[in-house]
Amino acid sequence: MRWRGILVGIGIVAVMPIVALVIFIGSFNANGWKPRIQEAMMRATGRELSLNGPISVRWSLVPIIQARDVALANIEGGSRPQMVSAQGIELEVALLPLLSNRVDIRRLVVLKPDILIETTQENHGNWEFTKPATPAPAATQGRALEIEVESIKVEGGTLTWHDAVNGQKVMLALQSFELLEPSETSSITFELVATYSGTQFAAHGETGSMALLRNTAEKAPWPAKMTLITTGAEVSVEGQFASPVRPASFSGEVSGKLADLAPLRPFLPRTPLPSVKGLNFGANVTSSSLPLMGVTDATLHAGESDFSSTVPGLTLTHIDVRLPRLDQPVTAEADGNYADAPLQISAMLGAPSTLIGGRAVPAYVSLGVAGATATVKGTLADPVHLTGAELVLSARIPTLALFATLVRRPLPDLTDITLNAHLAEAQGGFANGIALTQARLNLPQGDIAGDASVTFARFPSITGNVTSQRIDLDSLLEVKSVNPKALLAPALPPKGGGSPNLLISDTPLDLGVLRNTQADVQLHIAEMRAGGQMYRDILGKLVLKNGKLALDPISGRLPAGRMSGRLAIDANPPNPTVALVLHAPGLSLRTLALTLGQSSSASGSLELDVNLNGAGNSLHAIAAAMNGTVGLAMVNGEIDNASLNSLLGPILTSASLPLSLINPGQNIRGNSTLRCFAARLDVLVGLGTFRALYLDSARVKVRGGGTVNLADETLSLRLQPLARLADTGITVPLIVGGTIKNPKTRIDVANSAQANLKGLAQSAKTLAEVPLGRISGALGGPDRFSGGGDDCASQLEIARGGPGGPQPNAPPSLLAVPADAAKQILKVPKNLMQNLFSK
Repeated sequence: MRWRGILVGIGIVAVMPIVALVIFIGSFNANGWKPRIQEAMMRATGRELSLNGPISVRWSLVPIIQARDVALANIEGGSRPQMVSAQGIELEVALLPLLSNRVDIRRLVVLKPDILIETTQENHGNWEFTKPATPAPAATQGRALEIEVESIKVEGGTLTWHDAVNGQKVMLALQSFELLEPSETSSITFELVATYSGTQFAAHGETGSMALLRNTAEKAPWPAKMTLITTGAEVSVEGQFASPVRPASFSGEVSGKLADLAPLRPFLPRTPLPSVKGLNFGANVTSSSLPLMGVTDATLHAGESDFSSTVPGLTLTHIDVRLPRLDQPVTAEADGNYADAPLQISAMLGAPSTLIGGRAVPAYVSLGVAGATATVKGTLADPVHLTGAELVLSARIPTLALFATLVRRPLPDLTDITLNAHLAEAQGGFANGIALTQARLNLPQGDIAGDASVTFARFPSITGNVTSQRIDLDSLLEVKSVNPKALLAPALPPKGGGSPNLLISDTPLDLGVLRNTQADVQLHIAEMRAGGQMYRDILGKLVLKNGKLALDPISGRLPAGRMSGRLAIDANPPNPTVALVLHAPGLSLRTLALTLGQSSSASGSLELDVNLNGAGNSLHAIAAAMNGTVGLAMVNGEIDNASLNSLLGPILTSASLPLSLINPGQNIRGNSTLRCFAARLDVLVGLGTFRALYLDSARVKVRGGGTVNLADETLSLRLQPLARLADTGITVPLIVGGTIKNPKTRIDVANSAQANLKGLAQSAKTLAEVPLGRISGALGGPDRFSGGGDDCASQLEIARGGPGGPQPNAPPSLLAVPADAAKQILKVPKNLMQNLFSK
């Protein structure tokens, strides 16, 4: 009996917990625990937990509690009421701890949460939980409920980072997230898989325990280790926080590697990224009270990089950036190629710590490419915004032609070029404009110095004061241009729209730059060598304002006298107006030809007297409405025979006349003396009438008159070319029609010596035996146009608009004809008669 009682007692003791558990399960009301769960969350975080849906329990050895529609309140001042909201949560809860008024959650699953991590305008983070100053009143009798969570798993949902201070917002789509904390004193591990802007990435890491995180009294370090991985990229952080809620308290290592920059494109959708391969970076970080002051041994290395998308032709083989400490300078080096030319770059930026002290940061950049070197040295008050710049620029270019390929256009073959200048930004930084002071450009052909500034505004403004002590224009014009060996981009086809039959382009002028730009520039050249003569005190002042351009004055001291002029363009009317006045007593003919791109060995001074005005939206339209006069005069110069042939050759050949009239023996080499040239064109509404048109050279004399219609470019001229041959001359009156671009010429039969010509035609077979004197009589007589006088003086006076000016030398001796050219000359009458009477 005694043993039976003992056994029954033991059985009752053993069954009591089971009975108690069954009674607990049978009487358990999960929804009745809501107040206690909310109270526990309030005591732990200082935030309100909303349990809006029902709570249910699936009983097993480890019961699963399910709650629907839950939310955790956000920090005061947050952008929305809830920090976290979820469709539901599932909790695996240990049973026995419930008897001790403790909720031991073995596993917490959050279904499709919407998580917001943010900072407020006051820079407070909503992840910083603060327990209430006074405990909340107990919702139920007895001890407060304690909650422990061993693991958390998130399925689906979103995670948003929002910085209210700068407005930055980043959103992640969560595939999965799992956090494990076996006990309060064990390390916390986590795994994350998420997608940002279409790019999936994974992160895993390990941190210190929650006990360390909550123990603020001992200030024990909180270790942290994290690795972020995505396609072709990996970033790692390993160290510890002195205080986890203070990022600046971190000490440890940061490193990363990227195969290329492609993984960064989703994070920088509006920024075009170059092709950079083999990117590695790293740094040591120590805890500091000042931001980033603990960074040491920071390095950045990049391998082969192609920047052609932003700078055509630029590739780099390596880039290395080093920062030993924040109180030491940043250095950078790079090697590569620019348009197949070797490129070296080295740079130094002052210690970043100077920014914190508000001091200017020293900067130095050295660039070497295609044998040229350039340096920039100075200070930047704010390198981030490129403001407060005081920089000195210097450059040396041994040969400019090597840059032809780099800039993809022909360049003059200039050598030994040096440039020095001070560079500063406009008020508000380089984004608003730049200013060059004490600028000086030196090269063997001259120098240029002065100050200039450009302001970038709605209407850009340019101001400058440019001076030169010496310019050798002759040497500059003789410099040949070098074409690039290979263009980096295909050349664009020429713009169409202009009529192929017009010499003066009818393509509409783009004068928008005149309406959208302001300028005030002055130019002074002390001495300029042109055509072997020295021009002095060349002055020019250009003012552009409100669509009106004025170049006034244009002045200088020329060897033959004072030059003066002005140019005015008003781009505001539908048909912009142009007015030019220029009086130049002597400009180098050869210099003018070279300036216009014409190779010429001509010499002499050309006098200009121009007063023109017109209106139109193209050069052709302006010419068609032109009014005014143009006067050209020249004496005692030389004209190369090639230019003379190109000027008169088409006219002679159009009339079926041989070039031997002006070039006996077809010899077009060498020069001919030019006694005088005179032309004056009076223009009225596009119709120009020649009051004077006269040329007297050692080979030929030409006198003419007529009109040119600038509206349709048609010609109506009568020319009398006279070839000066041996002791006689041959003249054939010509009528020139057609257009300026395609002149048509015929012999003026009505004014030819027909009777003599007919007689000569009857004895054409014996023309080679006719004395030159008889041919002269048949075709116009001695070397004169009328009365035996010299027409140069009278024609020059008309061209100049009055008497005065240099006079020509005495007429030259008659041109001797080489023996082998006599027969060609004697064939002229025969060919002429055939043209006149055989049709």
